[in-house]
Amino acid sequence: MSTSLDATAAELCGAIRGGLGPMFECSENGAYVRVRTPYLYPDGDFIDLF
Repeated sequence: MSTSLDATAAELCGAIRGGLGPMFECSENGAYVRVRTPYLYPDGDFIDLF
């Protein structure tokens, strides 16, 4: 993975942590960034955005 992509992912996660607070979790997952939301599917699983 390129350095510019790493920096962009880190900036994105920082913005999510700073702006949305503890309700949303951000983590790098391979070549993707995963954002876990506090929202749930009807079966109880969290809705994650990649």
